[in-house]
Amino acid sequence: MNRNFKQKWVSFCEANRNPNLPGDASCQNGVAEYSVIVDFFRLNESKSKVLKQLRRPVDYLRLARNNLAHYEPLGWLQFSQMISEVKKVESLVTVTN
Repeated sequence: MNRNFKQKWVSFCEANRNPNLPGDASCQNGVAEYSVIVDFFRLNESKSKVLKQLRRPVDYLRLARNNLAHYEPLGWLQFSQMISEVKKVESLVTVTN
């Protein structure tokens, strides 16, 4: 996020910082909850084709992460879809560099 969308990302983090969460400001370093990243994409996707394309795979990864966080295993189809989504994200991020 910092590499490709530095100024917009930092501004978004500052504007949406939650003072009740001690690590929340760390999203300026490119680390954030998936939901925060998806919100950033939704807000800016009309201005960037890449952000629009990133939203779906990142949202899928968010859902997979939530399953794992609640001790729900991913089935083979979910796992293979997750790998595909990671590859999409990687290719889209590489294009923007």
